[in-house]
Amino acid sequence: MLDRIPAVDNDAVILVIEDEPQEATLLLEAFRGRGFQHHIRVVGDGVEAMDYLLGRGKFERRPQSPPTLILLDLALPRMDGFEVLNELRQDKWLKYVPVVVFTGAADDQKRLAALDRGAKFVIAKPKNMADYDALAERITNLLRFLE
Repeated sequence: MLDRIPAVDNDAVILVIEDEPQEATLLLEAFRGRGFQHHIRVVGDGVEAMDYLLGRGKFERRPQSPPTLILLDLALPRMDGFEVLNELRQDKWLKYVPVVVFTGAADDQKRLAALDRGAKFVIAKPKNMADYDALAERITNLLRFLE
């Protein structure tokens, strides 16, 4: 496989890896409510996420530039969030993409394990629309910092 070179693009792309459609929808609504203009892509599990990121399968024709930011749920089918973090850190380009993990787990061991595997932030999974709005605000501020 040829090395992928990150494209220079002022349009941020956020990859949301979330297996619960209702939670993904609430997150998208929170971003829209803030007037968020960047592109957001949602995938439903870890295998689909890695296929998207590496341009495999149904994503083989997508431009091979990495997203600006990844929002990752830890509890995913087929390949969990920890496995995704491990895969990201082994890739020449993807290891530099900031990952924000959101989890419903109250277990500090899991949070620390996510940070040890390269997550930049670990936050509690939103429980209501106010939490989703707060998350969207934090992500918007983070993207301003990354630009």
